[in-house]
Amino acid sequence: MTRSTTAVEEGAWTVSNGEVRFSQVTIDPSVQRPVNDAQVADIAADFNPDALGTVTVSIRDNGDWVLLDGQQRLNGAELAQYDGAVNCNFYRGLSRQQEAALFRRLNTRRPVSAPALFKVAVTEGEPQAVQINDLLNVLGIRVGGTGGFNAIAVARRVASWENGMIDLRWALDVCANVWGVEGKHLDGRVIEGLALLHHRDGAAIDVEILRAKLAGRKAGISGILGEARTVQGLRGGRLVIAVVEVLIGTYNQHMRKNGLPLWER
Repeated sequence: MTRSTTAVEEGAWTVSNGEVRFSQVTIDPSVQRPVNDAQVADIAADFNPDALGTVTVSIRDNGDWVLLDGQQRLNGAELAQYDGAVNCNFYRGLSRQQEAALFRRLNTRRPVSAPALFKVAVTEGEPQAVQINDLLNVLGIRVGGTGGFNAIAVARRVASWENGMIDLRWALDVCANVWGVEGKHLDGRVIEGLALLHHRDGAAIDVEILRAKLAGRKAGISGILGEARTVQGLRGGRLVIAVVEVLIGTYNQHMRKNGLPLWER
């Protein structure tokens, strides 16, 4: 439901402010861009309803409430299983062409990147951000930019686990030792997969064996992700779980004993 507010008239259309739940709106692909799965995952992983801001809805003559701005936030909220009220600007009387033009204007703003926001959080002294930043500095990993570490949402997600900073440090250390500290070698899906593996098996993993076998794989990170996508295609589920299974298979290869157990789905 919307809050009752004073409408502003602009020719044949009006705009008012109120509240909406994402379950009340619909998407028209003709006035929207495709869903950005990576952005949606980042929103859901670090979900904060207070950060949803204001969305924009066009109320059409047929009664449809069409979302013009906020699609990634909508999908992120759904992934986080949130359906609370969100501040909204409601437009009435827009043609399809006017809707498309409004969408374009609303989306010409340059979004603030996750690394930039992370650096601000470090400056503000947010405890988790400071911890992660200190860890990255120790490992010689630079945040953001070309060649820098950009998997901030993954780092925050792992850090939020019980003993997650230990898992994160271990995963980053493995990546850095095997492939180096450039951003292209610090893929968030592989980092999270390594962290999940360490979270489960910890000291049972001989890290020297794992490093040697990962270093011996052809195509490095891209090879792991390619095999993981094949596993995901066959078994379904999240790509990061398929990454864990590829890591376990790599570690266990040619081992007659002391191998790691299969991942339970």
